[in-house]
Amino acid sequence: MKTIETPEAEFIQMKAELQALKQLVSENMQLNESAIRQAMQRKADEMSLFAMRIIIMCLVMMCFMPAVFHRFYHITAAFIIASELMMLICIIATVVMHYPVRSLDFAHGNLVDVADRMSRFKRQYVRWPRIGIPMVVVWLGWLMYEIYIGTGYENHEFLILCAGLLCGALIGGTLGFRMNRHMVRKADEVLEEIRRMKR
Repeated sequence: MKTIETPEAEFIQMKAELQALKQLVSENMQLNESAIRQAMQRKADEMSLFAMRIIIMCLVMMCFMPAVFHRFYHITAAFIIASELMMLICIIATVVMHYPVRSLDFAHGNLVDVADRMSRFKRQYVRWPRIGIPMVVVWLGWLMYEIYIGTGYENHEFLILCAGLLCGALIGGTLGFRMNRHMVRKADEVLEEIRRMKR
């Protein structure tokens, strides 16, 4: 015989189903948030690894540049010291820009703080070419002058060396620009993940 459900029993059943549905939605949201936070952490780790490569590259150049410049091109000590200082500035700037991001707690941190630091990080990388490009242009001009003096004012040798130098500068500039865009793009991806979590 079919039992007739009272309104009270139906209400209790609906309440239990609604509670189970709420719990299921809450668990799914927590899993989704955890996955997004892990994705943000992976992107931040990738940015840190990229920064470490930049720092190692600068340190290697700092080690070999004085010997190469002095031995092959008779570059003055003033230029070598200025070049070493420029590389040191690049290393310090990279550490300063990346440290606030590296110290973020993506797993449990406040999303407002994460978004604020990532936005600041992105702005610094967007502004960096405004400092880096003039610095490199001045450095290249000075290097060409040093090479011109070092070659004994031999125009033929000087032009060959400058052509090679400009090709190297073009390749290096392209790589540097791509590295800069890579960092900005990764920061944008993290900020997009945060926007998705806030929806």
